[in-house]
Amino acid sequence: MQSPPYQLSLTVTTPKVVIEGVNFKIGYKVKNIGTTVFPGGHLTVEISWASLDQRVYQSIVINNPLSPDSEIEENNYSQAPLMAGYTWFNVIEAAASNGNTVEVYNAGRARVWPYRQIGPGTFIKQPVFAVRARTKEEIYSQWALWVAAGSLAVVAAFQIADWILKYYLKMG
Repeated sequence: MQSPPYQLSLTVTTPKVVIEGVNFKIGYKVKNIGTTVFPGGHLTVEISWASLDQRVYQSIVINNPLSPDSEIEENNYSQAPLMAGYTWFNVIEAAASNGNTVEVYNAGRARVWPYRQIGPGTFIKQPVFAVRARTKEEIYSQWALWVAAGSLAVVAAFQIADWILKYYLKMG
């Protein structure tokens, strides 16, 4: 008889703004959300880009058992987005050291591993996380827009002050 699967959740943390071609730090938090002790094992995360057929793989090794509600954090990962747009994080493998089945869930408690089968040979690949990579030009354009908006606010303030002064000088 097969024992019930271990249940883990995986949370990915990255900076809010990542730049195409520039390394950024990646943190993984693995939590045992099941009712039994997870004996240890590993998860393999695939990092991919929607418009490219390129993938990078990162392995999270869990050397020590995880009791229910305990977690580990790994923050020594990094990656440079290969292109602007979304960088996707997917679990492509999860294994327990004793060979039992492992289910992995994202922070919203949607199962991301094993993939859900929706038909013969057809599976839904649910991402764990995504971060949008921007180009340097996009970030500089955004800064320029803020500077222009600030400059416009200063000009508007001076214009309003000018109107107020003209009004009061006519009255006095």
